[in-house]
Amino acid sequence: MVHRHFSLLILSMVTIMVGDKNIHNTLRHFSDAATSVQKRIRERYYSRGSYSAFLLAGQLGANLGDMILEQHDFPAWETIFEMAYYELAAEVNGIVHEGHYQLKPFDDAIAKFAGTFRKHTPEELLRYHFAFLRGAARAFGKYWGTSIYGQCDPEISPLAINMAYDMGTRYIWFWTSDHDHHIPFPEQLELVRKLRQHEAENPRPSIAGKQEIIDTAIAIPFGYFLSLENLWWVRVLDQKAKNDAYRKYENLMRNAINAIHNEMDQGHDFDIVVNDGRDIKGYRKIVDIDDK
Repeated sequence: MVHRHFSLLILSMVTIMVGDKNIHNTLRHFSDAATSVQKRIRERYYSRGSYSAFLLAGQLGANLGDMILEQHDFPAWETIFEMAYYELAAEVNGIVHEGHYQLKPFDDAIAKFAGTFRKHTPEELLRYHFAFLRGAARAFGKYWGTSIYGQCDPEISPLAINMAYDMGTRYIWFWTSDHDHHIPFPEQLELVRKLRQHEAENPRPSIAGKQEIIDTAIAIPFGYFLSLENLWWVRVLDQKAKNDAYRKYENLMRNAINAIHNEMDQGHDFDIVVNDGRDIKGYRKIVDIDDK
């Protein structure tokens, strides 16, 4: 059964970081972004402010003495899913992606780095996104999930939640707060009905049990992250796409996308992880990606 989770969350820490002029005007390298988001998550987690693990303790209005009341089990709700590994290396216990899944923007973004156009299937689009989330969660023994937004292609939404379930998600959420992102409640109910039917027909082992062995880990160098967006806020990159740092980043993206497409074409199950010196366990093979 899909786990129902009603705890607190840390909201889009990478998105908030990117919007902070004190941050994006000073980030000189990819590793600066990775370090900054981890520092900001830890600072928020250990504070008594909003989205902290100790917020409830401050709201009770009671003298707890020496007792420490900590709500440790809550995820980040994040747009920039490609930073999942760095976020889960910090204190949060999971990550939920804001699912705006659409094929054409995805195909166009991939083609920019791959050099050739490929028409992806909905399954390939979802496998790409979920590979970052699941790879990060498996590396740190934490959890991942997806949330369906109003911008998500309604033809993809049912597949997204079913695939997430099959791949071991803990969280399946819907955005319900405004008209731009909102999923109408009847649509939410229909999606859940389809998920319940899929769940009944495809029972899965407990996600708290032993990890299954997966075909491939695609590992990128520590400090880097793979983004299909405009990284204007990483100052080492020349915005005219001509300097050495940008060429290396293009190489990294092309090499990674080629490896991902190779795994897709072979029908392999894969995750995307960061080679930070930890043992990469639970995979039949590891494909190391460089920027050369």
